[in-house]
Amino acid sequence: MKKKYSITSYLKNSLRFIGLNSVQAGVQFCYSTITSVAIPYFGIINNKEEENGVYGIAQITIGICGSIVGMIITLCVCGWSDRCTFKYGRRRIFIGIGVLFECISIIFLITSEFTCKYCHIGYSPTSTNGIDWLSNILAFIGLSFMYLGANFMSEPSHALIPDFFNYKNQQIAYFYSAALGAISGFICNVIGGVILLTRCGYYYSIIFSISFIVLLISFIPTLIVADEEKFIPPDEDFSFKRFILAPFINTYHGIKEITIELIIIYILLMLSWIAYYPASFNMTIYYAKDIFHINNQTNPKFSTAISIGMFSTASFWFIQVISPFVLPLFEKCYGKVRLYFISNIFAVFSYAILSIAPSIISKNVAFNPSVTDILIISSCFIAHQITAFQFVEMNSLPFSYMKKLVSSHSYATHLGLINVFITFGQIISLLLAAGLLQIDVWTIMAFSSVCFLFVSLLSTLLFFVDKKVDSLLHQVMKFENETTTPNFIFE
Repeated sequence: MKKKYSITSYLKNSLRFIGLNSVQAGVQFCYSTITSVAIPYFGIINNKEEENGVYGIAQITIGICGSIVGMIITLCVCGWSDRCTFKYGRRRIFIGIGVLFECISIIFLITSEFTCKYCHIGYSPTSTNGIDWLSNILAFIGLSFMYLGANFMSEPSHALIPDFFNYKNQQIAYFYSAALGAISGFICNVIGGVILLTRCGYYYSIIFSISFIVLLISFIPTLIVADEEKFIPPDEDFSFKRFILAPFINTYHGIKEITIELIIIYILLMLSWIAYYPASFNMTIYYAKDIFHINNQTNPKFSTAISIGMFSTASFWFIQVISPFVLPLFEKCYGKVRLYFISNIFAVFSYAILSIAPSIISKNVAFNPSVTDILIISSCFIAHQITAFQFVEMNSLPFSYMKKLVSSHSYATHLGLINVFITFGQIISLLLAAGLLQIDVWTIMAFSSVCFLFVSLLSTLLFFVDKKVDSLLHQVMKFENETTTPNFIFE
């Protein structure tokens, strides 16, 4: 007989789903803050007449402090959290450490902006007193800690899902996680855009502070709901040395488990991030420099242009909120792999539109826009939103396949391995973007369009992966049912 659930039980379970995944909202808020305002922030504290050099340096700086930190820390945290014997659980301790790092990052970032403010009167650039170096160093340290904290929280919070949910409920849990992250990205960019429109002066500190407050609030429900017990490792010879070496041991065993299907997934994700990451990082600057043709930070229209870029990014995240309700309908018609291919083709044309638009829009659009200019801006706005479907597919289908190709015990390890490929792609893309910025921002959009064309062609290999997954699905389900422990929240 099918088990019936009361409304009270349903609401209670839904609140647990949300509570366990709520920290993802805070993590995404931090990531959205970095991608939306970090590049303009470096321009503000340097305040150069010609911004391309500053933005190029910022690309390399953020690429180094973000991607390399993420590559190393994620592998270590995944390994340590799998074997941590902390009294109150093995995941929450690392999420808590991440929150602490975020607090430190906010202190450095606010200090950086206030140092620039009180040592530069009216945004006048520094010549001999070296204050620009101090502001840049503080900003670099602050962003490093922000990335460090986000990476400390990201993978352990994802690993809570297979810890607390059986196989069937994991799909729902990942949906809640993605939805909360998308809502958070939407809210972050709306708040940032409003602040940039309504304030004149040093407003980035407010945006950074809000990101930490949101993170702190989102961490509390996860801290309460994730009532972990002390993990007892199965190894009789468990020691502190083995705990420290766990990332390397797990990585070694994970590499031995890699199959041709996993290699396809890893490479496809790496290339997808090479295509997506530089465009995402430079979207707000793209609106300011290439659409509204504002190259000077002192221009009163600069903050308005950046805010429009943030509103466009907010809509990008809002599309991701509704896409889980829309994409399954198309998936039934076209199939998973075909839909993945189509989403990448849409991205090719969307970024092509973004690369062409700056050459046909008038130079005086910021002060006297024509009807044609408004139509071009609207086209760019819509093109940016269309790319959201590709982003959703990129972060769902490959991971869905990976979960079915590896055991739950090694899932965190493979998340670490896949993050190595992704961060390697991010490093490559940002270094290339730093060079392309010497020409103009539109070249980055053209670069993304070409890269997504290659991703579209390579995505046809997922037909091979899909067949393999279908043949293994029955075995995976059987394995999960046999190994699911009775202390899961949902069974």
